[in-house]
This record gives sequence, C-alpha cells and structure tokens, in this order.
Amino acid sequence: MSRYHRGRGAGSPTNPAGPVYGVISTLDDATPSPADFASVDRISGHLLSVATEHGEILVYDLRAGKSEPLAIAKFKTPFNAVEFHPLNGHFLATANAKRGAMLWDLRHHQQALCQFNYIPESPSCMSVRFNCNGTLLLTLHRRLPPILYSPGAPEPLATFYHDEYFNSCTMKSCTFAGPQDELVVSGSDNFNMFIWRLEGVDLDEKNQWMETTPVILAGHRSIVNQVRYNRERCLLASSGVEKIIKLWSPFAQQGWEGSLTQAEALPYCTRALHRESSDHVSQDFSARNTDEDQVMLAFFDTLVQHELESWSTVDNQNSSKSSTHTSTCSEVSSPTEEPSDEERDWDQDPQTDRDQNEENVQDQDIDTPNVSELSWQTYPNRIFYLIAKKRRALLQLAVRGTSRHPRNVDQLLQRLLGEQKQAATQARISDWLEETQRLFGDDELPTTSAEAAAREQRRRDGVLFCRNRRTQEFKIGKAGGGALFVDFNRIIIILMG
Repeated sequence: MSRYHRGRGAGSPTNPAGPVYGVISTLDDATPSPADFASVDRISGHLLSVATEHGEILVYDLRAGKSEPLAIAKFKTPFNAVEFHPLNGHFLATANAKRGAMLWDLRHHQQALCQFNYIPESPSCMSVRFNCNGTLLLTLHRRLPPILYSPGAPEPLATFYHDEYFNSCTMKSCTFAGPQDELVVSGSDNFNMFIWRLEGVDLDEKNQWMETTPVILAGHRSIVNQVRYNRERCLLASSGVEKIIKLWSPFAQQGWEGSLTQAEALPYCTRALHRESSDHVSQDFSARNTDEDQVMLAFFDTLVQHELESWSTVDNQNSSKSSTHTSTCSEVSSPTEEPSDEERDWDQDPQTDRDQNEENVQDQDIDTPNVSELSWQTYPNRIFYLIAKKRRALLQLAVRGTSRHPRNVDQLLQRLLGEQKQAATQARISDWLEETQRLFGDDELPTTSAEAAAREQRRRDGVLFCRNRRTQEFKIGKAGGGALFVDFNRIIIILMG
C-alpha cells in the first residue's frame, strides 16, 4: 500500500457530496450550537443535516436561507455523527452517545424508524456510514470493533474482530472502501489502521463473527481517528493526533512510500512511548508547520495507557437488566418527549442491578491468561501489551455486542492464545536457527531435530567434561605443591619442581 502524507492545511481529495467532519456552527445565528458532524444529501444537493453536541439533529434546506431548521431529534446526550442515505434523501442514520445508532425518516420524524441493537455496557456510538448503494450500514461503538447492519433491521449482520484492535480513547470513524465497498476500515488506539474484507459475510444471516485476518496499515505515530475513502481516485485518507493527513493508494505512486508487494519491516510505530504528561494541553497552529507536537503526543500516549490500566468492565455496566433493552423498528419513543421511566432507571444505575451482574463482571475483569508484567517486552510497545492484557474483557464485550446468544468466549480466547503461542514458538525457532547458523555455518547445519538435539547434548557433555578436568587439575596441583600437567588418556602425572 503506497502512502503519502501532507499537512492538514493542504487538504485531500474528497467527495463534495459526502459527509463533512469538524467543529462547525449551525446556520442559525440566534441560537448557535457546536456541531460535530454534517452530511449533505447527495441526491438533491440542498439538504444539510447536522449532528450537535447538545443532542440535536438539525436538517437545513440551503435554498431557504436562514429559516428555522427541521429538528429531527432532541436528546440530552450528544450526537456524534449523521449521514444521509446515498440514494434516498428521506432517510438518514445517526450516532448518539447513549442511544447508539438509529435510522430516521424525515417524513415521519416524530420517532426513529429503527433503533439498532446495542449492549448497555457500550451504548455510545461514534460513527455511522452507509455503503455506496445504501444496502449496508457500518457502525462504530466505544470499545467495540466495527459492526455491520442492514438498514431497517435492528440485529447486526456481522462484527469484524481482531485481537490487536482497540477503540476507546478518542472519537473515531469507520468507512467502507474499495470499488464495490467490499472493505471495512477503522483506526485504532494502537496507531494502526485495520481493513477487513466483507468476503464471507452472508447477508441473509445475523450475528456473524468475522475473524478474517485484516490488512493492517502502519505508519501513523499516534492514535488514528478519522478514515475516509475517495472512490473516484481510489484513495484512502487517514488522520489523528498528528498534524498530518496520510493518503493511501493500492497503486504505485511516484515519491510515495511503501508497496503492496513487500511487507512492512516493522508493522507498528517504533517511537518511544511517553508514560507521563501534563493535564493541560493546547496546540499552537500559528507556526503552520507539520512538526510533531511532543506535548500532544505525550498526552495521548498517557491517555491510552491509563485508560487500559484503569479500565474495568464495572465502569461500563449499565443498569439495564439485560442486553435486550433495545428497540425494534418503529418502537422508539418520541425524541422530543421527556425521558421515560425506563430511561430514568438507566440513568440512575441502581445498585441492585450491579449486584445481580457482579459475578459476571468479576469474570470479565480477569486479565487475559499468560499475559503478565514479565511478558510485556515480547510486545511491540506497552500499548500492545496492555491491549493483550485486557483481551479477555474486550473479547467478551465484542461477543455480547454481536449477539444476544452467548458464544463460548473461553474457546475463542483459547484459540487466540493458541495462535499467539504458536507464533511465539515460530519466533523462537527462527532465533534458534539464526544462532545455529552462526555457530555451525551453512555446511554444518543439522538436518533433523534429532541430529540437532544430539549435537546439543554432545556440546553440553564437552562443557561438563572440561569443567571437571579443570577442577581435578586444580586439586592435584594444590596437593603436589607445583605445576602439573594431566594426561587423562594415559593417567600419568608428572610433578615438576
């Protein structure tokens, strides 16, 4: 994968009718409201939807000037993303910090058309994205991998899992990519991008668990937050904490780094991680350069590590009595009404529910087996180690987010650990072969494991023999009071002096 990076101010190719991300203000000057995300209707070109941090989804008709926008939803929790359906401007998808992902119909906006299932432990949805023809919807929840839905159906089609993927500390996005949107892309807190294939997903099945090995793109030096794909130029853009935007292309580009035919020498960031940082961080954009801000990098390095070290699934427990507190199509209360009694119960987080789930929580909080402080140096850096340490809890959370039907988490975890053990064994074998080649040379390499073991035993016997010989020489010399030579073949002792 060829890549190129440039400063934020330089821009990158984008679809002008696609979603827009950034901190903007709504068009109504009388009641300004910070907005996190905006989307333009690709069909009409004159409808603009805005997701605000004040819990509103506002739709503006750009032909009407500064008229009052249509308020689709008014919640107490922020909306993180919104996107129009690519082929039908009447529909749009939203991502809410507590209500998860929803589908809305502008013609009947008094209630959501569909509330997509989510688990109480991770209700916060930060990104929604349709594929090019609107038949699939991709969502991203905090601490969960990307989840695929069919619009209008509350149950997920599939969850895309990888044991190194982690998404918790910052607001991230996900996207489809490829000529036919056959790829799923998202950034991770371990500074890498993950690309899964849709190949193998059965659109007629629900709650599928996809563990196909993703393509992992390395090159960023901090958290990867935003990913966008440009279909016309076949370019993938990514950005995050750094002051640069990276462009990725599957084709060879003059002056770009990387290649699809050669694997990365180091598929992870090699810079030293910061362990401590200041709580007060600000960026100075007056210099207008792309030099790395070490204070900012240190802040997010520390943030990720503290998040993983202190994270307990107790913090994520919602007071919902089960993960089935999700609404099916057309069963969501009016977005402008006061919270229902059930919603108030969710907010109050009663102790009784926590007591009921205490046993399950304790099981989830157990660190991953065979991942201890003594083994952290076997990982690329401390963030990779901490992700591995929390793998059991992350896996349990991801499995719950996939289906209401429990899967054998221990079996999945055992297989993952078995694969890791096999990889570690292969690495040790590789190191042993390199050391053997250094000792014996190309012409004297053992051809079988039995021969190698026999050589190793002869070497150990020889070392032991030499040690015993030196001990006997020392004792005899001390008894005779002079210099000595010992010929063990003829057992002849010659004393001199």
